[in-house]
Amino acid sequence: MSKATFVIIPEYSQQTSRWEVKVDLSGKRYTINVSWNAQMEGWVMALMDSDVNLILGGIRLSQGSDLLAKYKAYCKDLPPGDFYILDQQGDYKTAELSRTNFSTRYLLCYDEGEADGIY
Repeated sequence: MSKATFVIIPEYSQQTSRWEVKVDLSGKRYTINVSWNAQMEGWVMALMDSDVNLILGGIRLSQGSDLLAKYKAYCKDLPPGDFYILDQQGDYKTAELSRTNFSTRYLLCYDEGEADGIY
């Protein structure tokens, strides 16, 4: 019987506005690129396969729901789990993800979801 897995995507350094990480999600290797978009004042993510071919880009990072939910119906190469922004302080009503609080307060997480009926 397997267990569901919750992965915290490795954090970036606050000294940079762009970072990239290779990570195994649901048994496959992906490259995730995250960058600060100064014009829209928000973080965006691009997801690539193991050969660094773009699967999906321009994904605005925001808290509240699965970041990829609206793309899953037509983007077959997405990992099957869910991406979330986790507020370590649990204040989902008034807090905002900003240039300076990503990785100190907010984390990018991947939830592989249900496995063998256990969650």
